[in-house]
Amino acid sequence: MIVLSTLKGESFALNEDLIEKVEVGSETRIILTTGTRYIVAESATEIARRVRLEHAETQVLAKRIDSRARQLSVMRPGEEASVTRGDVLRFDRRTDLADAPAPDDTGHR
Repeated sequence: MIVLSTLKGESFALNEDLIEKVEVGSETRIILTTGTRYIVAESATEIARRVRLEHAETQVLAKRIDSRARQLSVMRPGEEASVTRGDVLRFDRRTDLADAPAPDDTGHR
C-alpha cells in the first residue's frame, strides 16, 4: 500500500494494485479498477515513484522469504534453525512513515 494525502492534508493508504489510471488536470485524480476516484495532493510523478518503490520492496521481500525458505528446506530432520535479529523482515517504510515514531528495540512503534 502507498500512503497519499487528500487536499485537506489527511493521510490515507491505498492499495496500489487497484490503480487503473492517474489523471492530471487542475488536480491529480486516481481512478481505481473498482471505479472509485480519489483526488490527492501528490503529483502523478510522485504517485508513480511510490508505486515503483512499493513494487520493488515487495520483490525484495519475496526474494528474502524465498531464500530463507530454501535455507530451511535443506536442513536435516531434527536440526534447528538459528534465528538472528537479521532474520526479521520489517515492513515499515521510512519514506511513508516519516511522521511515525521510531521503532524500539523490539521493532514496535
